[in-house]
Amino acid sequence: MTQNAYHQSLRPTGNLGIQTSMATLEHAHIPLHWHNELEILFCLNGNPTIQIGNDTLTLSPRKLIVFDSQVEHAIDSRNIYMFLCIHVDKKRLNGYISDIDLHKIDCRPIS
Repeated sequence: MTQNAYHQSLRPTGNLGIQTSMATLEHAHIPLHWHNELEILFCLNGNPTIQIGNDTLTLSPRKLIVFDSQVEHAIDSRNIYMFLCIHVDKKRLNGYISDIDLHKIDCRPIS
């Protein structure tokens, strides 16, 4: 982890191990951070710039990206940005995918 990335502590994910949120942000800047949960980010509107480690990409509407747990990422948007965000407790997935911590999950949109 880089020194300028912070650990984002999320509220408990409940019995299912899933936390969902939807928001609209204007001129969004979510600094470099990481968390223990897997994150699925689905862009509904706008074209936010996503930083994952040393890579940068633009997320367009109706595209999603998945950040594995403990992967540093940041989000910037100069305009209005609407999204659906799903956080999943990877420990809960272990019942469905054995040894999930041994797998790296990397899902990015195809241009």
